[in-house]
Amino acid sequence: MLVVAALAGRAEADPGPGEPPGAEPAAARVRVSGFWWVKNRDLRELLGVLEPEGRPLPVLDAAFIEDAVLVLQSALIDDGFLRASGTVRLRLEDGSARAYPWSAPGLPELPRDLAAVDAEFSITPGVLYFYDQLQVDGLTSISAAEVRSYFVNDGALLGGRKARKFSAESLDRGCESVRVRLRRLGRMDARVVVAEKTVDDATGAVSVRLQIEEGPLHRLGSVGLTGDLPEDVRSAVEARVRPAVGGVYSTLARQDLVHQVHLELYAHGYANAEVHVAGDSVRDAGDERLHALDLGVGTGPLVRVGEVRFAGDEQTRESVLRRATDARPGQLFDRNRVEADRLSLSSLGAFSAVRADVDEQAPDLWDLTYQLRPSKRLEAGLLAGYGSYERWRGGLEVFHANQFGRAERGRLQIVESTKSQSAEYQLTVPQVFGTTATANMRAYGLDREEVSFDRIEAGVSVGARRHSERFGVDVAGRYQFESLRAEDVVPDLRDEAPEDSRVGAITFDISQDRRDNPLTPKGGYELSLALETAAQALGGDVNYQKLDLKASWHARVGRTAVLHAGLRHGVIWGFGDSTQEIPINKRFFPGGDTTVRGYAEGTAAPRGETGEVIGAEVSTIANLELEAALIGRLSALAFVDAGLTSASIDNYPGDELRVSVGAGLRYNSLIGPIRLEYGYNVVRETGDDTGQLHFSLGFPF
Repeated sequence: MLVVAALAGRAEADPGPGEPPGAEPAAARVRVSGFWWVKNRDLRELLGVLEPEGRPLPVLDAAFIEDAVLVLQSALIDDGFLRASGTVRLRLEDGSARAYPWSAPGLPELPRDLAAVDAEFSITPGVLYFYDQLQVDGLTSISAAEVRSYFVNDGALLGGRKARKFSAESLDRGCESVRVRLRRLGRMDARVVVAEKTVDDATGAVSVRLQIEEGPLHRLGSVGLTGDLPEDVRSAVEARVRPAVGGVYSTLARQDLVHQVHLELYAHGYANAEVHVAGDSVRDAGDERLHALDLGVGTGPLVRVGEVRFAGDEQTRESVLRRATDARPGQLFDRNRVEADRLSLSSLGAFSAVRADVDEQAPDLWDLTYQLRPSKRLEAGLLAGYGSYERWRGGLEVFHANQFGRAERGRLQIVESTKSQSAEYQLTVPQVFGTTATANMRAYGLDREEVSFDRIEAGVSVGARRHSERFGVDVAGRYQFESLRAEDVVPDLRDEAPEDSRVGAITFDISQDRRDNPLTPKGGYELSLALETAAQALGGDVNYQKLDLKASWHARVGRTAVLHAGLRHGVIWGFGDSTQEIPINKRFFPGGDTTVRGYAEGTAAPRGETGEVIGAEVSTIANLELEAALIGRLSALAFVDAGLTSASIDNYPGDELRVSVGAGLRYNSLIGPIRLEYGYNVVRETGDDTGQLHFSLGFPF
């Protein structure tokens, strides 16, 4: 209220001396000092809450200064500086200077008629208070390490005392987090008490001993249903909740039971169903407590779907929208299906937002309208990047959506670097031939300087992809026609394969992605298999088959590290009248920042008689990497990469082994990890480099 009153008073003040009536007064200057510039800037931004609508004030009065000190003190205490002090240095309207000291938790003593045009909040942080020791007694359900994680950030190797900063609020928050965790595990009567706390004001070290009383384990003994339910519906609801009986009981488990009953009633057309806890009796059973839960159910009328409409978008064909939704007039109104339809419409990619609106024509008849907000039809952006091999890259990317009313999406990408020029256009069309499959078309051109030849390619492909919900996999097939040319080929490679080929091929691939994050995975796995068959009967002049297998796995190790593992195997072989029809462009050239990192791009492949790289017909790459967080988004890593290759399939699975070990730094940005890595070759062939430094963007495997 003091701030509001002071601001209102200033808003009505007369113009200052020398200011013409109605002129916009100059803004007062506000600064923060005492930390490095980023921290000072962040604290200054916090003071923006005191400025009306984010507009700087022309004059700073005593109320503003006092409120600013309170805001800074709160932020400093949260950062562990419990006894911070400072000085407010002011320049007044008359040009004079004043300085007013303050120390937590007190405020500076200011005259009430203060009017300043410049204020510097100079902070002396003082000692940083931190958790030195955290002892936990009476714990059985969760580990001490998990309890510790609610109080300190052990996920950063270089966090130091800042990762263990202490404040009374952080202690209370941590205790409450432990209580919530225990209650979710069925320890409904859990208590967490700070049994002892010692603070060393000289060093900031804080020792805390927690006494945890977990109490008995609560379980769900039985679930009863009250209400007038048809017998088939009652049986279905009982079947849905039966697996929970005997399990751990908690507030969250009870809420989930209520939700499961709602879902089952919605599926039977009771769109207005109400479910509540009618009773919850508890009895002791040895060391446990059993709950007899009674759920009251009110079904309301059986509701059917009236009309189904689409509004907000006139571009997309209604047939496309109908195929993307299952709700039809006359069906039971299932809220679960409506939500699934909303997500299905969103997945078309033609809309920035989709909302389902209901119009109750009668208690038992509801019309359904999907409100569609179209996404932008045309977007363009510039591209920029850097890689250890191609160096600087730049280009243009253009997206278009739904130009023909089929919810299709297209992307044109033109990129140029110091080593290559490329252009690519991709078009995807959902629901082809009335199915859930997505058709795709691709046309591309590429001119790229490789380590042993210049790659010149152009091609088109047409195919379809479908996701199987049952098995959780993506299955795709496509036909492609390519013109492949290799120029300036090194002599050793020139004798191995044709330099100019036409390829007509069919490719089948299947993949499953269970990673928790595709850009910066910390858990899960990814599997893929691709088989390409090229034959003269498909329009080309070469006959070969190419198999690519890929797998990656990611798992946390403790709280500070993630273990990454990758395996890639590729093999290509000719068939028919000649087995020497494998184009140079299709051979494997491992090496670089995504394969064996002790080598430059393409140089971990077999070499010919004169030492030139000739590529491989068989390639197996294994990667093992340990990544540990340092501070914030920055992490360190150590890795081992191995590559087993052979210039000829006759020597399957390989006759040349290369192994690199290395380390690096990784910054996990919003667009993917930015990586600086060095690999040293501990097992190498004649002519190989001893190591390689890489700077790149993106996860390696």
